[in-house]
Amino acid sequence: MTKIHVNISEARRVRKDVILLRESIQRILRQVNTSTNSLFYGSPSSWQSDSANEFQTLYQESVSEISGILEPLNDIAAKLDEAIEEAERVDRRLSR
Repeated sequence: MTKIHVNISEARRVRKDVILLRESIQRILRQVNTSTNSLFYGSPSSWQSDSANEFQTLYQESVSEISGILEPLNDIAAKLDEAIEEAERVDRRLSR
């Protein structure tokens, strides 16, 4: 027989941490985007050169890569939700 054990409290804590991580990444990206936009698109622009263009390209690629982690973090939180719900259902059935 397979033994299944889920520490529901710990799973909830991990889920909360994953959600907080995702939200922190989103918040930091917004802050950095605001700063970067003011640097390049302010009136007048604070940085105009070939190196500025290189930076913008690298920055946009980096933001895209960083943003790519947001969906997997959503998936992890959703899987934890499913595991928690299933563990609670089983617990209720066994507690009857």
